[in-house]
Amino acid sequence: MAWAESDRRVRVVKESRERLVAGLNGRFTPDATAAILEQWERFRTPPPGTPGVIPGAWYGVCHNYRADGGFEYLCGVEYMDASRVPAGTARLILPAIRYAAVHHRGHVSTVTESWRYMYDRWLPAHPEWRLAEGPRFELYGPGFDPETGQGGFEIWFPVEAAG
Repeated sequence: MAWAESDRRVRVVKESRERLVAGLNGRFTPDATAAILEQWERFRTPPPGTPGVIPGAWYGVCHNYRADGGFEYLCGVEYMDASRVPAGTARLILPAIRYAAVHHRGHVSTVTESWRYMYDRWLPAHPEWRLAEGPRFELYGPGFDPETGQGGFEIWFPVEAAG
């Protein structure tokens, strides 16, 4: 089901903070993104109260984009510092840069609608912003239910002032 324009909320986060995300990382091609769901199924979230884990947030991070359209995807949680990350766990720093964040209120299976919305509608409608270098990520907060795929989340795109 397509959303109406009014169903989407986009906010520009002017001063993000640096975040250390660690978890399970994989390489994907644009036509094989269905395997991301399998990666999430293999990912084991640290139990609540694990020392060093910032509670209530899960991340799905697209990074290391290649010219052929391929990219890496890390599903993980945020840690307070690198000393708390278990050995052998993939790590990624999300830089403290400006982001545009779109709220996705539908089922997680329809997430590509919000990705396309940002590229095809929001960015062209806001010429004062352009896509910047850096990771793009999904931020699943405490309202998201991983069992049902419902509850909403945000997708963050790095942006910079145009011209």
